[in-house]
Amino acid sequence: MAKTAGLSLYGGVDCYRSTNGDMRPVLERVGQIYRPDVAFLPVSKWICHYKWGGVNGFCRYLDQDMVDRSFQYTAGPEDAADWSLLLGAPTVVPYATFTFARGKIPPEVAQFGQELHKRGIGRHFYPLRPLDSLAATDLGDGLRARSRRWRLMAWSRGVGGLYRAGRRAGVGRTYRYLRRKLHV
Repeated sequence: MAKTAGLSLYGGVDCYRSTNGDMRPVLERVGQIYRPDVAFLPVSKWICHYKWGGVNGFCRYLDQDMVDRSFQYTAGPEDAADWSLLLGAPTVVPYATFTFARGKIPPEVAQFGQELHKRGIGRHFYPLRPLDSLAATDLGDGLRARSRRWRLMAWSRGVGGLYRAGRRAGVGRTYRYLRRKLHV
């Protein structure tokens, strides 16, 4: 949580559970006390497996009885949308998508936008392209801010729609199959 005289930011970073197992009370408190203007929330629903070392490769050395288990490391789109309601931030940015290709939109980002829409707060959705940033001028009501958000929303819908169409057509599976066969 960062707060200045004119702006309050909440960064969910890679969170999913609090020490007590539920982020709800934490986020309710953050929303009440700090009233964030912008919330960056993880949406990837990253599942870590102990046999691969968990998040940092260290877990497998701690408890060999857990090797066959896994755990969720970051929130998914549904959780993040629920958290958005608790925080009450007028701008919500999907975060922790682990995608670094400029022209790609992770499916979780599009799903997050849909989940926000279902909860009646779709207007808060601010999808950034991978490796993009958000400036204070993007948060105002001016023409520049509205124009940038509109372009990002159009990009999100367009690229997300192409990605979903490709998945339905099996383009990704065909591509991966050919790469394996050709050893590329």
